Amino acid sequence: MDIKKISMHFLIVCIIISACLLLYSFFVLEKVIVVPMNINVSGSYGFNLDADSLHFGNTVPGGESQRGFVVSNHRKYPLLASVIKEGEIAGWVEIKDSRFVVPPYENRSISATVYVPNSVPEGFYTGNIKVILRKKWF
Repeated sequence: MDIKKISMHFLIVCIIISACLLLYSFFVLEKVIVVPMNINVSGSYGFNLDADSLHFGNTVPGGESQRGFVVSNHRKYPLLASVIKEGEIAGWVEIKDSRFVVPPYENRSISATVYVPNSVPEGFYTGNIKVILRKKWF
């Protein structure tokens, strides 16, 4: 093949990929919400009720802490929610329902529990909860 044919094929592939991404973003993906989460591993227990993040407060190595959050749907169609854990404490956090449907004009309460391993040294550990909301078509 000559360079013109290769360039034309590449251009066509780029246009198709761009069109698919555009359709996905306009007709499927509704919103992505990133919520920071953190825990302070220390020699004592404590709590942090601030609402700016998912603060698990203070706990000891081998301890656990639980927090909740609400996923709301203010749309006239159902949303499919996927919850993804990221960061250094992602493996310590358990979310019982990580994929669920939020009906129109309703809320869904989600519980997140962090289980700190026994071997973790004292310190401040962080991560993120990412909630991906997609339109549910079927």
